[in-house]
Amino acid sequence: MLLALDTGLRVGELVGLRWSDVKLEPVGTANFGYLQVREGKSKNANRTVPLTGRAKRMLEEKLRVGDQVFPIVATTLDHQHQKLRDKLGFPSDFVLHSCRHTMLTRLGESGADAFTIKRIAGHSSIQISERYVHPTPDHVERIFERFENHGRHEVPTNSPTVETGANAEVSVNVVQ
Repeated sequence: MLLALDTGLRVGELVGLRWSDVKLEPVGTANFGYLQVREGKSKNANRTVPLTGRAKRMLEEKLRVGDQVFPIVATTLDHQHQKLRDKLGFPSDFVLHSCRHTMLTRLGESGADAFTIKRIAGHSSIQISERYVHPTPDHVERIFERFENHGRHEVPTNSPTVETGANAEVSVNVVQ
């Protein structure tokens, strides 16, 4: 469940995950590594998904038995989840897929746009990803603050003057 909550992988993607698809070492400017999802529900399912620190630690500590990260079939995993859910008294609509939905909703609440969510989730269309983006008035205000400050250091504080007329020369400050 932790990996589903931190990566948004579908149940089938989780049980299909192989250790060769787990990259714990960061690449480039990443901090925690990533998972390579090779197969899934749609053609967009083939993707890389960044790991959180918590997910990376869990994978580092997980006992490796065989090729698969989770050597279990999806139906057995669903059955085990139902038993645990019932034992803990959770509502019946709390299914394993709820972890994916929670993660994608949290991404949207964190400011991720629908295009980023589409890429992370492996959705087939942007319309599916839009379900997870619910901009609040505060979020819209923060976006406009970022917009106003974007590139501010590159814009000259004094506007260029342009003289008009037949013999006028144009002088414009070019920002590099």
